[in-house]
Amino acid sequence: MCGLLAYLSTDAERVDETRVDGVRHALHCLHHRGPDDTAVWSDGHTVLGFNRLSIIDVDGSPQPLPYAADRYRILFNGEIYNYLELREELRALGAEFATEGDTEAIVAGFHHWGPDVVTRLRGMFAFVIWDTATGTAFGARDPFGIKPLFTARLADGGVVLSSEKKALLELLGGSAGAGGVDPASLQQYLTLQYVPEPATMHRGIRRIESGTRFTVVGGELTTERYFHPVFAPARSPRAVSRSSTTGSPRPSTSRWPSTCGPTSPSGRSCPAASTPPRSRRWPTATTRT
Repeated sequence: MCGLLAYLSTDAERVDETRVDGVRHALHCLHHRGPDDTAVWSDGHTVLGFNRLSIIDVDGSPQPLPYAADRYRILFNGEIYNYLELREELRALGAEFATEGDTEAIVAGFHHWGPDVVTRLRGMFAFVIWDTATGTAFGARDPFGIKPLFTARLADGGVVLSSEKKALLELLGGSAGAGGVDPASLQQYLTLQYVPEPATMHRGIRRIESGTRFTVVGGELTTERYFHPVFAPARSPRAVSRSSTTGSPRPSTSRWPSTCGPTSPSGRSCPAASTPPRSRRWPTATTRT
């Protein structure tokens, strides 16, 4: 479990020391998610903060992790189970790696495969990739939404993303800055005991939905669902009946094994097979006087 916090201003250069200090201060709200390392990186358009819990490549893979001669910076919370296989595929395409972790496999995959990298990832993840060459951001959540990612828009027009709401509330100036409690979300919570995506309990904070990728371009955050679950159609009773008439073996309905019964080939008898089981009667309660 790690904590990421990103401020993105893709339509203007709004980052100054005050904004960097604000992100660094809000990052303390996520310290419990990653006590091993804390880092903040910024340029004129973005501030990226990260609290890391080191699991894979403990001594390497610091975040925000650079890639492709510092063109990209990635924030990643989660674990990619097939990252070793992905690294081998990417090496065949000419990718070079400076770490041994799964974080670099994501950003290298984005560099070579573009947004379709998310369809190759097997694991739980929420990440944001900043492209300094285009001044745009790309990110995604895993298909089942195991790793959280919240988003909001600040008063200056910047888009912020975080692993938890509390960091966004810190940047927004509290609940009032987040638009207050959303009555519809409150009703859903009292009825369902949870708030369905993408809503949250605050009007001004939303969630990136599970199985969704997103871009931040020209100051606008746009989402696209990439994961669509597909279920095998159930077999109809007519199809099951038809398969039984074409010679397909039918499951036995006998209660007893074929080697044990009243007419067992072995000559062994099973009294329980020929005698119905007696119903068990529980003793009735008696009252002592």
